[in-house]
Amino acid sequence: MAAITRQSKAGVRELCTSLDPQETIRRRCDERDPPAGQDHDGQTELFPDLRQSGYVLPVPTNGETRLRHSGWAAARSRVRAALVAANAPAARVERFDACGAGAWVEYSDVGGVYRLKACYCHDRFCVPCCAAKAAKLARRVVSAPLAGEVRLVTLTLADDGQPLHERLNRLQASYAALRRTRLWKRAVKSAMSTYEITRGRTGDHWHVHLHAVVDGSYLSQAGLSAAWHEATGDSYIVDVRAVDDPRRGIEYVAKYAGKGVDASVLRDHDALIEAITALRGRRLLLFTGVWRAVAAVKVPSRYADWRDVGNLVQVVRAYHRNEPVAVAAVLSLRLWGLLDGEGAESRPGGLDSVEGPGV
Repeated sequence: MAAITRQSKAGVRELCTSLDPQETIRRRCDERDPPAGQDHDGQTELFPDLRQSGYVLPVPTNGETRLRHSGWAAARSRVRAALVAANAPAARVERFDACGAGAWVEYSDVGGVYRLKACYCHDRFCVPCCAAKAAKLARRVVSAPLAGEVRLVTLTLADDGQPLHERLNRLQASYAALRRTRLWKRAVKSAMSTYEITRGRTGDHWHVHLHAVVDGSYLSQAGLSAAWHEATGDSYIVDVRAVDDPRRGIEYVAKYAGKGVDASVLRDHDALIEAITALRGRRLLLFTGVWRAVAAVKVPSRYADWRDVGNLVQVVRAYHRNEPVAVAAVLSLRLWGLLDGEGAESRPGGLDSVEGPGV
């Protein structure tokens, strides 16, 4: 049935609906957080005993799926197939399928802004969710005070032909050994690091790197190379670069954590299965020093008065009827992809919430 509108106290109209409440119930999956200190990697059951409790994940419309995942639709299909082949828990696959569903538009009277919220899977192989989490953590670190200069560090592990699981174990152990050296302790006060995993040109072996942004004093490339060789026993290739803008350095490292897996891995079904298995239970972003405490602090929303405007079907239909609140929401959030055909049931992807100024 058609949506109707009503006037709020602040003068901004909000969409209402005459649908049965059971048809418009909100599935606020995005508000369920993992236990302290754990990542959303599909191994932590965010919704335990779903079937026993009667909870049913919302089914995304074609439009919601298209706008949330259009930038990586083909790769997403390959990831899903690999999750199933890797015997991922059924609940993890269900959450992966439902990512982006139940999208609603909200409005803050205090801020005068709209935002989009939906259910998200938080899976480490979901590119929009991974990018959103990395960006969110990067914003927290950017706000932290600096102890010195910021540098980008890349550590490369020599190829030994071992499976990815063993390569990652060795990279983790070597990085831990490096952090115990006098050089690292003296020069680095805080660090944010992540992996980069690619396949070799011939597709028969793994390349693993560790990218880090560090805050501290001068760190020479020659000294770091010697310390890395001591930590690994056979690897010495490192790169150290000064960063003029700390924000750019932090965002650069977060980008690697946010892109999921490399295209060279996504193209290879067997390699993708191996990557899903090898990364199970591992942190994709590691913080040390002061940044570890900063990254753990959840930053509340700028505004606390978010209220429902309506779901996207209602908003877009009301837009076509030229209802002011719907026109304002579409213009503010730039929901141009929703205005034709099936887009009336869609949601843009990329971030956990998209905010724009009120109109």
